[in-house]
Amino acid sequence: MRERAFEACALSEAWLPASVATVGPRAFASCPSLSRVVALGSPGAAADALAECAGVSVYCPAGSEDSWNPGLPAAGNHVMPYAASLSAEPLAIAAGESADLLGGGELLAPEPVETSYSYPAKPLSVDPDGTATGKSEGSADVAVALTLDGVELARASRAVEV
Repeated sequence: MRERAFEACALSEAWLPASVATVGPRAFASCPSLSRVVALGSPGAAADALAECAGVSVYCPAGSEDSWNPGLPAAGNHVMPYAASLSAEPLAIAAGESADLLGGGELLAPEPVETSYSYPAKPLSVDPDGTATGKSEGSADVAVALTLDGVELARASRAVEV
């Protein structure tokens, strides 16, 4: 994204596709209506990309948050990293037992990012906090997805054996 790409415009939010590699100097500077920037990839951002902005929440993949400079605390800008990663090791539980599906992984879902789990319901159930409970013998892949306004930000899966 070029220098001053959206400077001083009425942009209220910006969604940066994963293909955006850099956010140039003053790319969003002086945008009084800007409230949210969502990075679907991990672009390098110029230190002054958010210059003269206030109250902006920047959602970015965990590990890339240092690329964003929110400016002075008085500006009220915040960098909000998100992540979904699960252990590559299968989770083994017995019927009637419960275990932490997220063990060995990481789940960061700042508000208003939503977390959802998908899996075949027969062998197990998963609570909103990531606790898997064995219901009957079998195995299933459990996927966790993070979404914001219906757009998927991150997804991970783990095998569970009951």
